[in-house]
Amino acid sequence: MIGYHLVRLAKFSGRETRAAFWPWAAVVVGLVLLGGVAAMTPQVLASMAKMRKFALEHPDQATITSGPGHYEISIEGHHPELMPDMGPFVLALEGTMAVLIVLIAAAAVRRLHDRGVRAPGRCCPCRSCFSASPGCPCSLPIRCSTPACSDCCSSTISAILQPLAR
Repeated sequence: MIGYHLVRLAKFSGRETRAAFWPWAAVVVGLVLLGGVAAMTPQVLASMAKMRKFALEHPDQATITSGPGHYEISIEGHHPELMPDMGPFVLALEGTMAVLIVLIAAAAVRRLHDRGVRAPGRCCPCRSCFSASPGCPCSLPIRCSTPACSDCCSSTISAILQPLAR
């Protein structure tokens, strides 16, 4: 299964059955989640180490409580220096999402083809979202009731995911 999908990462034509798609999707999502956790864990641990050091150096502003199954550090006041650097978090999130998209995109398009749904490509799937494409030829069943992009995007996501599940 993994080899089958890896050699077809760039093949957006053809069809993909449910039996072939969903195990692959589960493997990809699981690997992306594990990769994200592995990428973010060092930042979380570094932040916890900073908090512990602060708590030990300033016992009047912090309390450490530990017991079976839990460890808690309570810090009074505003101390932004204890917060983790969000840059690596964002970078890890961007990286894991890029991997997810690369690994699942072609299989999702093939799955949509199998359901008889044209995958969104060079056109906007919702006319009310972008006025530059009023004659959108997409066949996705999307018609937003409001021109707000958030409504449009959620409708687009729903319209793409629903046929994948069938």
